[in-house]
Amino acid sequence: DTVSVLRRGERVLTQPRSELSEERSIKSMVGSEEIATKGVLFTGAEEALGQPLADRPVLHVDHVSVGDDHGVRALDDVSLTIREGEILGLAGVAGNGQRELAEAILGVIPISQGTILLDGVRLDGLETRAILEKGVAYVPEDRLHDGFLPTATIAQNLILGSQHRPPYSRRGFLQWPVIYDTARRLIREYNIQTQGPRDIAARLSGGNIQRMMLARAFSNDPLRLLILHNPTSGLDISSVEGVYERLLAFKRQGVAILLISDDLDELMLMSDRIATIYRGQIVGELARHKFDKYALGRMMSGVDYHG
Repeated sequence: DTVSVLRRGERVLTQPRSELSEERSIKSMVGSEEIATKGVLFTGAEEALGQPLADRPVLHVDHVSVGDDHGVRALDDVSLTIREGEILGLAGVAGNGQRELAEAILGVIPISQGTILLDGVRLDGLETRAILEKGVAYVPEDRLHDGFLPTATIAQNLILGSQHRPPYSRRGFLQWPVIYDTARRLIREYNIQTQGPRDIAARLSGGNIQRMMLARAFSNDPLRLLILHNPTSGLDISSVEGVYERLLAFKRQGVAILLISDDLDELMLMSDRIATIYRGQIVGELARHKFDKYALGRMMSGVDYHG
């Protein structure tokens, strides 16, 4: 009988359903038409974004579907392409297939149809380890349960996924001097608040866990595709600005970036294009010069969904 709208964890509207218009519910969901930067003084995006570095596709997802445990399609015939030096934002209300898309690309979950290509080479069917070795890096949505070993050291977490290959491993033996040198450098570079690389990761705060996972993803070598799910969650303003600066640097280097975020303002600030996902389907896409919060909100809420 009563509808409440939440935005960024706060209730912004409560009204009887009979009195709530479609337009007001969408505007309450997306907020002001102006991009809210949460105090971030970041001015480098506008001149750098809008076009890929090159027209060459890096990631190509072609008619991919994924079923969930109940036989329902978590992804339904999804197709998208990210080119060299392009940031594709993915908008959607949480739980509409964003996580499944990331995990399908990484080989964590199997696809039931379609193909996934990285630089023209098929990824579907490969193990996650092999996909990471091809230059795919991932910062997951749930930092406390995915890609994080709480009882391991910070050094071990920082090389997770790369520990079996040089320079961290040679002839089956871990190269601890190299590992600790790398960990100390990343701790300094990403301002991870810890006593040192041998500290247990579970002692870190949520924001420092996020910095650690960003450091691991951003230092992946080679790096062709970055998949980031709510990458600035839990970070202070200075750290958020640092993440944005690195994304633009990776864009200039030709890295393809899939930026998944619950924060529509962040997507509009940092994307070349924004695709919208609803009930596991891509229901629309906007180029940067056509970004419009209300149009995105209509797609996110399913108003313009005809599936």
